[in-house]
Amino acid sequence: MNADQDTVLRISPGKAEITVEQNVNGIISRKNITPETLGECLLGSRYNDTVFDSGMLPENCVGVQLTQRTNTYFIRYPDLFADISYYGTVYEHFPLPRLVFRFKLEKESGKVTDLRLCVVKDERLRPETPTFYYPFSNV
Repeated sequence: MNADQDTVLRISPGKAEITVEQNVNGIISRKNITPETLGECLLGSRYNDTVFDSGMLPENCVGVQLTQRTNTYFIRYPDLFADISYYGTVYEHFPLPRLVFRFKLEKESGKVTDLRLCVVKDERLRPETPTFYYPFSNV
């Protein structure tokens, strides 16, 4: 290490203050920064070339979230009608809203740990598409 080109961080937890000290050819400069600035600097300077390849996705799969521990899949149910049996009575061609299921799968165990159902407007899905969760206040 060359002391003439060092950068030193001095962290004062009691004051929530961080001092950055740089020594360039014997000239020392100091400045105070916020913890948020330090965090942004560290996160912005990291090099991450990890690639998450989803491979072939199921039909009507509208989103995937991959983390180290879980995979989360958002799948749209394609049909707007279904045959439903309720207390022995069959309702053929029963209308359904546009349904989107969310499955959270634990990688280690291979088990589904969370399942959610939401209803969306019958339109092209976008991240800002309004969703309605059970219990539906309009029903």
